[in-house]
Amino acid sequence: MKTFQLEKYNGRNSRHCCPKCGDPHSFTYYIDEAGNVLNRSVGRCNHESGCGYHYTPKEYFQDNPTIKPGNVAFIMPRKQDMKKDPDFIPSDFVGKSLSYSSTFVEFLCSVFDKDTLETPTVVRLMNDYYLGATKDRDVIFWQIDTDKRVRTGKIIKYDPETGHRVKDVAGINWVHSILKKKGMLPDSFNLSQCLFGEHLLKKYPDKVVALVESEKTALLGAGFLPDFVWLATGGKSQLSIDKMKVLSGRTV
Repeated sequence: MKTFQLEKYNGRNSRHCCPKCGDPHSFTYYIDEAGNVLNRSVGRCNHESGCGYHYTPKEYFQDNPTIKPGNVAFIMPRKQDMKKDPDFIPSDFVGKSLSYSSTFVEFLCSVFDKDTLETPTVVRLMNDYYLGATKDRDVIFWQIDTDKRVRTGKIIKYDPETGHRVKDVAGINWVHSILKKKGMLPDSFNLSQCLFGEHLLKKYPDKVVALVESEKTALLGAGFLPDFVWLATGGKSQLSIDKMKVLSGRTV
């Protein structure tokens, strides 16, 4: 039986041009067991809200009846991958990355406490969310779970004036991917993402939880409305039952 699944993320080159919205690094192909691409139109765009393109192998073969793949079953994700225990990144990488130098933090400073030399709101956000920065001044949104274990870090470039993502220069990158390429993590590293800000659930056990999609929204919310504990899924596709289990018993 021939099977197809979405290509696993393996750096920027594993994300392709979407046939609908044209984004050059947002499209994931469906591939077979040997890694062959079924068709460059068959896949899913990462921009679920803005684009929503998702063309499955089943739909492709229905639209092209002259192509006979045999018995086709597409799977996503593989069950054995779901059952594997997650791996973690050493916490000292977080400490080494902590910095106010990212363009995103520069944007936060322009939003909060504009009339003061110090920025107490941004200091509070930094102390809570452990924002890191790369040498290129990209922000690192660390994913730290309730047991303070580091799952990964999402790296994004922002315009310091508008606070918008700079999409024409670089896409989203991940700390675990960079460390794997440098040989600092094994190729078998099993990523299991958690909610951004999840570690704050134990720090603020009595606060109502505000759950949003993006890390940027969570940080702006935390700045303006600190009576809530602000968490982010990191994307609509990342809203899963497993991730929500940590919110059991909380007012959300």
